[in-house]
Amino acid sequence: MAKKSGQFVGPSEGASTTAAANIAGTPTFVSHDTGAIAITWDENSNSDVCDYLIYVEEDGSPAGYVQADGTVDSGEIWQTFAVWGASVEVTGLTVDTPYKFKVRARDEADNPVDYSALSVTMCTDPGIDYGVQSNNLDRTATGGDTIVDEDEGLVISGTEVPSGEETQSELPEYYGDITVTYRLINDDSTESRVVVEYSENYDPDDETGDWYTATEGSGGDGLTGLNTSAAGKSHTYVWDSYEDSGKSELDVAVYLRITPYDASPTGGDAANAVASDAFAVNNRPGKITWANADGRTFSKDTTPAFIATIPYLRAGTKGYPTLSVYESDGTSLVMERRSVWAIDGWEYEDDTDSWNSLTVAGIPDTVIDGTNRMRYTVQAADALSVDDGSTDYIINGYMGEVQDRG
Repeated sequence: MAKKSGQFVGPSEGASTTAAANIAGTPTFVSHDTGAIAITWDENSNSDVCDYLIYVEEDGSPAGYVQADGTVDSGEIWQTFAVWGASVEVTGLTVDTPYKFKVRARDEADNPVDYSALSVTMCTDPGIDYGVQSNNLDRTATGGDTIVDEDEGLVISGTEVPSGEETQSELPEYYGDITVTYRLINDDSTESRVVVEYSENYDPDDETGDWYTATEGSGGDGLTGLNTSAAGKSHTYVWDSYEDSGKSELDVAVYLRITPYDASPTGGDAANAVASDAFAVNNRPGKITWANADGRTFSKDTTPAFIATIPYLRAGTKGYPTLSVYESDGTSLVMERRSVWAIDGWEYEDDTDSWNSLTVAGIPDTVIDGTNRMRYTVQAADALSVDDGSTDYIINGYMGEVQDRG
């Protein structure tokens, strides 16, 4: 092959001073069509007079070289990048067959250097009609770090305060052991650990608030030795809200948060903490349900008996009911009888129609089964009588409990 113009040969040694070519960049995909694939590559700072040879591999076997007209044949065709063009369309290819390409550069003295790396596998266009695009799915490449799946977040569950007993309507209320479910992601499936905390004053808008260690309750997966995977492994932690939030406590906006670590049982790097949505903790006794009432209105007489199913004690061992009697306006208190003050008139069942007088020890939790009842029979000293007997009372009641504070 004739030397290109501009090549200099020294007068004494006859050696070329042409700089050696650089290895070209790996070919990359530009576009495809039926039976054709267009590629390009980075010249890697080579001179404009450098030539390039394009090698083709078909289904893992040598297929030849790209010709000047874009077809593939056995002859080596060297051309400058400008002649090949910024996008080289390779034609005459077989549909549904994998192809790879690599490029070899040579300087103007025809001295070749090594081939570039083989390209990724490329395919001709099989003429696909695509359907509706999926929803976006955010994922973070963890690179060996353990993270909490923020798409799933923290799911709160547990024993929920029954409908009608809530103290507020916007948030679900739970008591006792409260379970948080979450998913741990780690590309390397590293055994990991978590730290679980709770807050009663967290503000998610500015991410301020005080966080405290959440005491572990019964069940759940604990804090250490937690499996992970690239797809995520689901775990649960049970929080003893009696211990931390208070056995007779009512907190209307509580949060749990989890911080994951990529090591167990200690050490590792901490990833972002993920907090739950707000929920309420209501560890106070259950609501009284009247068992001998049609609504909440009672006609006056001298000695009415007010009967109710004994409400469950959520954290206590002894129950002390209270009865409040109002005029029909619901606000004018006629009398209030708290069993913690005086026990006369109060009784409870330990079996159907088996009544026991309440003692100063209160109603024991051993008789609370969702069926046994309690009652208060109005005493003469209560003076619930009127001359015409036509005025109505409004009756309210609630339960107090003595906490087993261990």
